[in-house]
Amino acid sequence: MEKSQDAVSQNEVDREKKVHGVSWGRMYGGYFQSEVCARPLVTVVSETIHSQAPDVVADLGGGTGFIIQTLAQANPEASVRRWVDMDLSEEQLGQVVDERIHAVRASMLDFRRSDLASEGEALLLLTRSTFHYVGMAGQRKLLEHIRSQMKSGEYFIAQVAAFEDEVDALCLSELFERMQTEKWLIPLEALKSLVCETGFALERTLPAPPLLMRSDEMEYRYDVTPERMALIMRDLLECYNRPRFLSAQEAGFSATLNYFILVCRAADYSIPGPPVQSRLGIP
Repeated sequence: MEKSQDAVSQNEVDREKKVHGVSWGRMYGGYFQSEVCARPLVTVVSETIHSQAPDVVADLGGGTGFIIQTLAQANPEASVRRWVDMDLSEEQLGQVVDERIHAVRASMLDFRRSDLASEGEALLLLTRSTFHYVGMAGQRKLLEHIRSQMKSGEYFIAQVAAFEDEVDALCLSELFERMQTEKWLIPLEALKSLVCETGFALERTLPAPPLLMRSDEMEYRYDVTPERMALIMRDLLECYNRPRFLSAQEAGFSATLNYFILVCRAADYSIPGPPVQSRLGIP
């Protein structure tokens, strides 16, 4: 029986509980708790807050609340009535201690606007490093659902893990697959097309700091033995002709994950056309 995308997302969260909570801030050199790494996203969202004056700003899959708390601190004069951190992980939400932040436990794939905002309130949504959690087949559904909870003219700002090179995207996706995770990256251009096909106008695409993933951290996070990881690494280097984002280290290897920020405005609804298949099979 095929798993629902909701189940896929929940499985990924459940599998990684040991790195959630206090431990999350130490993963990947502290990337997800770093003000420097967060600055491009925080800057773009802050600019949008001041230009659009939303009543509610919500971080979908916001984890420990680091981004939404940083935004609240950076915009003390904003007219925002409510800052929301939404996540599936109770361990991550348990790290939210700022009284300004409302913690909401919900899935990105089935949350409702009413979970975040009251009737008549304007909403601004953001997310960081979440799209790949729903797998290859789930990203269209995810974008369609997010758009369905927004009003025309509202903004959704996403920092996404993506590669401009299609082969690199496929290689990293295979790495995730061989670590027995459902995560999947699609090429940047395919993702930008998908954003536009699902009811958004893509206004800007900006680079964000890359993430360095060491093999020992991936072994711990995904329960992969060093021997198994070495075999995966050997196969990927041979199959993909030494992809540029993989590099050997004294102990194991590292993978550099690229990030881009997509500034999306909810466009007027139109009747969706048939799904577009890319040559990499992206639905």
